Formats: sequence, structure tokens, C-alpha cells
Amino acid sequence: MRHWPIIVLSLTLAAPALAQVPETWREWPPDVFEKIKPVGSRKSAPVRRDQGRGSAPTTRETPFEVNIALNPSFEEGLPQRQQVHDWLPAPWFPDAQYSWDADVKRTGKRSLRVGGSAKPDGTATMGGWTGSVYTAFPGLRYTLAGWVCASAPEGRTHLILAWYDRHKRFLCNTDNGFVVHGPSEWLRVSTSDFPPEDAAFVRAYFRSDGNPGSAWVDDVELALSAEVAGQLAVPNGSFEAGAGATAAAWSAEARFSLVTGKDKPHAGEQCVALQDQPGQAALVSLPFALDGTHVAAYRFSAWVNTRQMRSGSVQLAIRWTGRAGDVTETAGDSVSPDESGWAEKTLEVEVPRAAELRQGQLVLRGMDVTGTVLFDDVSLSVRLADPIPAPKVPLGVAIARCYAEHLVPPHRLRGHFETMLPRQEDAKRVLGEVESYCQTHPETMDNETKWTLGVLRYHAGQYQAAVDALFPLRHAYATTNMRNDLIWHYAHWAHSELVEAEATERRKRLAQQARVLPSLAPDARLRETLALADDYRFLEGWDEAARLYGDALAFAPTTTPPRMQFHRAECLYRAGKVREALQGLRSFVGLKETSGLQERARRLMGDCYADLPPGDLAAADFGQHLQVQALPGAVFAGDDTRTGPHWRGRYGGYAWVLCAMISPVDIVGGLCEPVRYDGGTGEEIPGWSLSRGAKSRLRYAVRTTDPAEPGRGHLNKRPDAETLREVLHHPVSGEPVSSSWDDRGETHPYDSNGPDLCVELAVPAGTYRLALYMQGHEVRLMSAGGTVLAQAPRVDFGGKRHGYRRFVVFGPLDVTVQIVKGESECAKLRALFLDRLGGPRLPPEALTAALPAPAVLSPPAADKTFGELVGLWQTDRRGYRAELERWGDVTAQLQDSVVAGQQAGPAVRTYWMLWQAHAERGEADKAAAALSAMADGLADNAGTDRALARLDVFAETYLLEHDVLAAEALQTEGVRLALAASDGRTAVDRVAGSVERFWTVDALYAQAVAVKVVDHVAGWQDQEAALRTLREIGQRWFRASAGPPARYALETARRLGGQGCLAAEDQLRLAQTYEPPWGWFDAIEPDPAVREYLVLMRNYRAFTGQAEAGLRLVKLLMSKSQAGATAEVLAVLKRDCSDSPATREAEQIVSALGASAPADAGGNHGAD
Repeated sequence: MRHWPIIVLSLTLAAPALAQVPETWREWPPDVFEKIKPVGSRKSAPVRRDQGRGSAPTTRETPFEVNIALNPSFEEGLPQRQQVHDWLPAPWFPDAQYSWDADVKRTGKRSLRVGGSAKPDGTATMGGWTGSVYTAFPGLRYTLAGWVCASAPEGRTHLILAWYDRHKRFLCNTDNGFVVHGPSEWLRVSTSDFPPEDAAFVRAYFRSDGNPGSAWVDDVELALSAEVAGQLAVPNGSFEAGAGATAAAWSAEARFSLVTGKDKPHAGEQCVALQDQPGQAALVSLPFALDGTHVAAYRFSAWVNTRQMRSGSVQLAIRWTGRAGDVTETAGDSVSPDESGWAEKTLEVEVPRAAELRQGQLVLRGMDVTGTVLFDDVSLSVRLADPIPAPKVPLGVAIARCYAEHLVPPHRLRGHFETMLPRQEDAKRVLGEVESYCQTHPETMDNETKWTLGVLRYHAGQYQAAVDALFPLRHAYATTNMRNDLIWHYAHWAHSELVEAEATERRKRLAQQARVLPSLAPDARLRETLALADDYRFLEGWDEAARLYGDALAFAPTTTPPRMQFHRAECLYRAGKVREALQGLRSFVGLKETSGLQERARRLMGDCYADLPPGDLAAADFGQHLQVQALPGAVFAGDDTRTGPHWRGRYGGYAWVLCAMISPVDIVGGLCEPVRYDGGTGEEIPGWSLSRGAKSRLRYAVRTTDPAEPGRGHLNKRPDAETLREVLHHPVSGEPVSSSWDDRGETHPYDSNGPDLCVELAVPAGTYRLALYMQGHEVRLMSAGGTVLAQAPRVDFGGKRHGYRRFVVFGPLDVTVQIVKGESECAKLRALFLDRLGGPRLPPEALTAALPAPAVLSPPAADKTFGELVGLWQTDRRGYRAELERWGDVTAQLQDSVVAGQQAGPAVRTYWMLWQAHAERGEADKAAAALSAMADGLADNAGTDRALARLDVFAETYLLEHDVLAAEALQTEGVRLALAASDGRTAVDRVAGSVERFWTVDALYAQAVAVKVVDHVAGWQDQEAALRTLREIGQRWFRASAGPPARYALETARRLGGQGCLAAEDQLRLAQTYEPPWGWFDAIEPDPAVREYLVLMRNYRAFTGQAEAGLRLVKLLMSKSQAGATAEVLAVLKRDCSDSPATREAEQIVSALGASAPADAGGNHGAD
């Protein structure tokens, strides 16, 4: 029946605690489920239609097996939050109780429950679950079916279709199915209707009203069809539920029984029997609601077997209950005994529009039966007697649109399609109808239709056509639009099917080629074997490739190419044969090979050692073959929540990556330059590098555990205040930037289903600290073979959102960092830092040479423990990690010694050891204080010049071993001592030299030192000397390619002395610092470069390089379409250096681009 509203309930009612109502749903008004008497209705009796007469066709085309309902079995959701996907408790019915039930279910693991929709005083309330909203297509029938059960005899449990207009205003309900009362087993019910006039949307409801107990629903279906008649599922219509004399959902008005047997039921396992019953006997169904607004025709059918009935008759009937409680019946023809067995009997009844009827019940009746009559497979269908409008779109088009209008994560959408159209032939039919419709309606071919077609072609098995449709759309939507995810995933899935099909055919061809190898000549056999091995390696057929490489090695020349040995070992490792791979790799020890293969082999050998089981004897010789002090692997080294976003000087001396800081591009730097590459293709991905003169590269790749999701570079332009306090700063501008890599898990947050974020690193030989600036996600470090080497559990950082999750990695090793999304929104990483760990060092002899006795003393007990720990570091670095707690005793003893010896003078040796001990314990502030005290003591005892010389030597030693942070710490103390010295110019020259030295090591550190020395010089009282010094060190740094330090020095000079204090050469250098190779990045900064070049051309004449500078400025101005300024510069060039080739080239550029100089180009060339 359809219920038309007369009131609107307020949305201010509190929503149930189970789940929050999404904002998009708040637009939908509450629905009213009250049956209202139609205007002008009058009592009218149902009219029986003779069974022999022709009736309207029940279908207009072959139906699809379709279910457009999202999450129809309620298996998908967030169990830990008790939130089911795609279904919500009706927020306008807050009095009922709702749960996503794991205890009572028909299939799977979950169902939906409504409880307590009747108050303790007996007052009935309403309760229900609401599904997703779909487009209502006129002329197409919508049928909602599902399995329900109830625990209490009171109340009404049923399914409803709710209709809305195009403004999302509620119109009416369709409620013409059977109503279930408890206690009941699982019973299938349905409701079916065409969209009413003005309907634009439809929504499915499960309802249980006035129920003091509980009701459940499971396994729903929402089907579209072009059928004229709709099936109303009869609860237990096949009598499979129940036992003995009780058929579930039916009431017997005589003695009926359920019978089983191989030949007795018409279908299934059971049917109902009436035996030897005098008078009338009836079996009555649950009630079904009536449509009071249309002329509805019902078709009641049942299969009847009267073969064993000796006398009497049977009859089908529908019992009608009026609004006033009166009961009438419409009965069909009597059926007499018949030897033919099972026969379908039907009764068709037309209910007038104005009938004062409330409900109907199906009746199976026997009259004076002797013998046995059987009933089975009862069904009921309904159709409107009124004309039904023809569908405006084909059924297949409507199904496709309903599928595409709900944007859910790709894996769920793929699963939904397989639930919606389980038969591929139906998917092909839908695709055909959509393609035909688009041909006749080309205006519908928008991006939405295109990606839907791509998806349909994928599910129809047309993978190449799917790729052709989807690949051009990969950038049609914003990266945050779910359609973008769907397009990328379906394109990947379709492409993968093509690749796999091609690989299968290629394997067949390779197998055929391998069979002819024995018949070839030796040279040809070697050549073909290697080619086959390479092909199998490309196809990741590791076992076959390893076997073929082994065959090639067996009959190869004595001087076997290293490539063959390496690839065989690589394939063995990928095939899981670690020991065999390790045996093959040992031949690379001491190999003189310059192509990079040896370094790859060392890392692969490290991977093999890392994958061996703990205690495996095969790992005992790692030191001999790898020349390292620790078996390759990793350990978790704890979290740092104190440093915060101020990582400079604490992390990243060897290499650092600021994730997507120029989204989606990373900013990288360090002594070793990080280089990002595509993990699938191996191609390099450009980034912004601050490394200068790096002699080595650190390869890294970013991906997720979902092969179709490459990972995203995310830039949050509006972070909240708390996040802003913790985000990292742009290393050049100093502005806080909220950027990160993420796994795109926010498309399905909190579900523990990934995709986790992964970073692949090729860690060289040595011991390194890997620090990840991130939230407290679980982190796993894994080998290339998937062995978990170290694990950091999920953690709450307390009052902070971010911290440094730290690991010690023993290389050489290919390591994968897996950041587990878990039950969070998504997995993110803000920055990655790698530092070479130099370990503790005994005080060098040069430190205390020629110093007085107090400066060289240290406590014997601390000396002993310190020496033992240093020795352990040098021989067994894994064992050393287990002894870190001993540093606590060392620091306590050293600190006591410092306090006791304060009267005797600075204990330089003790402070060195204290610096080392605090550093090993990760106490950065205490380590810095100890180092400062050591430097002061050294200066006091040996003099500033000797102290500076020794600090320079120590820093250089650390740099040679790639321990950049320790070198910078020592250099920082040297800078401090130098700038505090009385001889200002000498100290400045020394510090300026350190800027040059560190510029190729750590440009950011060099810039920080440059700022210190420039600010120091700017504070001199002798301004003339200060300006001269600033210009000189600026030119010096420029010649060393240290552009930003040079820029800061020259700009500071101009700020102090005005433009006139800079010579033309100074201004030219200042302009050039905004261009490669002097700028921060390998790209020009056009706006400041143009500004400085204009200052140069307007304020200086006839200087060396004027024409070339003018030409450069012309090119910059023309690229920015600044014709007026271009003409001004060209006029200056023609005036001052008209014969220069650069001037003539500038004229040609201006002429070619259509710019002309004004008649009077002299103008004012004063400073801006």
C-alpha cells in the first residue's frame, strides 16, 4: 500500500548513539508511515477474475537477476565502532534500539536489529533502518525483498519503499508486502511498486513498529525490472520452515501437517498435507497490506496434488479484513480429485481503488476431504490495473545509473557489482543497452557515463575496451574525488587482466622454445638460454629463470659474465631459495666490477642474511663477505616526542626527505642525495633536491599495499592550530607546511583494511638510524623477501600528535617500511631521516695533547666501561644495542667526576666522554652541553687557535665516515669559539671557509652558519669594514657556488649601506643567486631574479657582462610577458653596448615576439 503524509516530523530529534548521521543525509526529511484513508473512498468488494480469461502480460522484457542494494547482507562495516556501511538507524525514531547484530543472523556474520519499538506502557512507537537513496525511474518496477524474523507476537515487522520528489521531499511509502509477527523463524518478505507521479528518488526501509521485543533483517535485495507484475514474497510459501503439525508463518484452522519425502513435495524438502478432514479446513498465511490508492490485481497461486484425495474438494481463497474489522473472502473454483498429480492453481482478484480494506490473507482450504491433499510453493503477485507509463530509459541504463550514483571505495564497488549482477551475461546485456542508448543519445556521453562504461566493460570481460575507456579519464577528476580512485583501480584491474593474459601466452611460447634448446649448437644454445632466462625473469617466473641461468652457467665460458651469476642468485632469492642464492652471491666478494652490480649484489646478500632464521649457521660468515660488524637487519630504537618539528641538527645528516612538501614533489637533501623512483618501472621521479655535490644516491620508492593505489602526496592548506604547531617547516622559506605521503585510506577509514603506506629504501653497508616523523601508527620494517625485521607497535604520543619513530638498520639491505593504517583514518608519513651512526669513540690523542693534567683525567671505572662499550660497538653492533643501558652508569660516573674536579679546571677528556655517552643515550640537549663544555675547556687550556684547529680535524674525521651530525656539532662549537675571538676578520675568514666546506655536505647547515657570521659582521662598529667584509665573503661564497649564503651576505650589505655600497659585480652576483647552479633548487626563481636584474640595469652602466646580463633579463621578461620593461632594458643595451652579440640576440628575441621599444627609451634608470 502507499501511505501519503499529512505531517512532517522535526529533524531535531536526537539520533541513536549507534552512528552519526552523515551531513548529506540531513537534507532528507523524516518519513511518515501512517496509513490514511483516501479522499472520497467507499467500501467496495474485491472482484474475482475468471482464470480462463486473458490477463495483462506480466513482463515487458526478459528480467535481469539484479540487486542494486549496497551491502545487502550487512557484512561490511566497522565492528569496533558498531557502524555498518550504507545503512543507518532512522534518526527520526530515537526511541527504538538499534544494533549491528553479530549474534542473530541468517547468513554471514551480521544482521540488523531493531528492538524496543513499544514502550513499557504498551504505547507503540516506530523503529527502522534506512538504506541508501537511488534514482526512481518512471515505468520501472522496484522490488525490495529480504529475510526478517521477530521475537515478540506484538508489532508489525515489514519492508517499505519510501519515495521522494526531485527536491528530496517525502511523497509516500509503498507497503504492500506481508507483515511478520513473532516469534518467528527467518521469513522472506518483499514489497514492490512503480514510482508514483513526481517521484525522483527511492529508499529502502526495514521497519518494526510496536514491537516490545526485537526484529532482525538480513540478505535484502532491491531489484529493478520492467515487469508489469511484482512478486510479493509469501513468508514460508514453500513450507520449508517448521516441523510436525506447524508450518512457520501459517495458522491452521484444522489439522494440517508437514510431510517430507523424495516424491512428496513439489519442490524442496517439505510440503503441507491435509488428511481425512470432514467439513472445512483452512491454512491461513500472515497478512499482507493492501494498496488503497490504485486498482490492484492480485494473482494467488499454489501447487496442489489431489492424486491421493478420494473425495471432497480444495479451494484457494483470499480473506479480506476491512478497516472496521469485518472479514470477507474471495474464493476460487473448487478442485476435485485428479490423478495427474501436482498442478498449479491460481486465483486472480482485482481490488477496487476505493475499497475499505486493510489487509488480506491467503487461504488454502479443504472441504470434506477424505484421503490426502498436498499443497506447496505458494506465491502472490500484484499488478496495477491502471496503465503503466513506458520506461523513459532502458532497464540496463537504469541499473547502470543506480550502480554509478553511489561512490564507495573501489574494492567495495567491485564487490557490489558482483552482488548486483552475479551473472556475466547480465553484465553484458546492461553494457549493450548502455552503449546503444549512448549512440542514440550522444548528449549523455559525459565523463560519468564514460567511466561507468569502462567499469561495465571490465565486468563484461572486455578488458582492452575498459582500458581504452578509463585511461583517458585518469586525470578527469580531482585527486580527492572518489571517482578518481574508481577510475585508477578499474583501469589497473583491467590492465592487469591483459598483462596476465599476455604473460600466459608468452609462457606457453617460452616453454615451446625451451624444448628445442638441446638441439642447438653451443653458442646458439647459450645465447637462447640466456634470452629465455631473461624473459622468465621479466615474467617473474623465478624458478624457471633460475634453472635456465644455472644451465647457462654450466656450459658458459670459463670467464662467466657476472650478470649471469647475479641474476641467477636474484631469481633464487625471489623464489624463496635463500641459501642457494647466498651461495651464488659469495663469488662477488672482492669482485672488481664498476657497473654498480657489485653494490646490488652486496645488498641482495644482505637481504639473504636478513631472511635466514635466527641462529642459522649459514649466517655465521656475514662479516667475512660483507665486511660489516652486524648481521643485516633492523631493531626498533624507541620514539622521540621531545624534538618536535625542529629536526635540524638532530636528524637527517646522511639523507632526509620532506614528504610532498611541494605537493606532490618531495624536498630532499643530505650528504647522500635521496632519489625517488617508480617501484614498478624503475624510472626516476624528479624532486627538489638541496644536496650539493653528493657522491652517492639513496634510492627510495613510495607505494601502498594496494597495487592500484600508488600513494598520494597530500598538502593540507588549512591545518588546525594543533597540527600547525607540529608540522615541519619549509627548509628555505621557513614557513610551516602541513604535507605528507598517505595511503589514500581515507576512502574507507577506520576499517583495518589498509592500504598501508610503504617506503622502499636501499640502505648501504653500515649502521644507520632511520627516523620517521609521523603519528603513532604501527610500523614494520621488512626485508625484500617480506621478513619482518623490526616492529614498532601503535602508540599514543600523549599530548602530541607526531613524533619520531626510530629504528637502527644494519646494512647493506633493501628494506621496506610499512606504515600500518590500522583503525585510523589513513596512514601518513611527514618526513624520513637517515643518519650514519659512527658509534662511541675513545677520546683521540690529539684532544688532550699538551694539556695540563686535570684536563686529561677521567674516572677509571667510567674509562673501563666506556672502553668495553666502544669495543663492543666495533665488533658486535647488535650486541652493543643490547648493552645501551650501561651508558647510564657511565654518564653518572662522569658527571660525578666533573662536579668533584671543578676546582682543578676543565676536564676536557671527561667532557668528550660525557658528550659521547649522552649522544648514545639519545639525550641531545645534554650531549650538546657536554660538547660545549669540552670546547671551552680546550680553548682555555690550549688557546683558541689550537682548539679551533683540533675541532676542525675532529669534524673532518667524522665527515670522512659520513657521521654528518657529529661533524656539524663539532663545527658549531668551532664557529662559536671563532666568532667570540678578538681577531674579528681572521675568525670570519675561518668561519667563511667552513661554510664553503659544508655547502657540499649539508647546504642548510652551511646556510645557518653563514647567517651567523653575516649577522656577526653586521654588528661591527666599523661599518666600512663590515660592508667590505660582507662583499668579500659574498663574492667568495658565490665563487664556491654557495649562492644562498652569498645572497644573504650581499643583501645584508645593501641593507646596511644602501644600493650604492654594492659594485656592479656584486649586484650581478646577487641577481645570479636566484638562478641555477647558485640557487637553492635546479630551477630559476623568476620574480626575485627579474627584480635584481632590473636593479642592476637601472643603476649601473658599462660594467663587465652588462650585455649578457641584459640578454638574460630580456629572456626572463619576455617569458613573463612584460613588454614595457623589456623595451626599457633593450634601450639600455642599445645605448651602452650596441655592438655586443648579446644585444643583437636580445633585439632578435624582442622582434620575434612582437615587442618594440618606445620612441623615448631613455627614461629614468634610477633605483626602484
